[in-house]
Amino acid sequence: MSSRPFPPNAASLEQDEGAATGSPLLREIARQLDGLKFGSVEIVVHEGRVTQIERREKVRVAPSSSSSRD
Repeated sequence: MSSRPFPPNAASLEQDEGAATGSPLLREIARQLDGLKFGSVEIVVHEGRVTQIERREKVRVAPSSSSSRD
């Protein structure tokens, strides 16, 4: 069983022993994960190649203490 944090952070992706360090694709994935607190990163593969990376970030907003209902 791996001792890596889940989900992996940007630093762990770039230092992965089995990965091609310095790969532009891994750098981009790490960039998308960097600073993401709540959300997801989706990697789209077509015919065995990564064709798209999507980042979805959720922002939680605290309810306002003063309600402006009519």
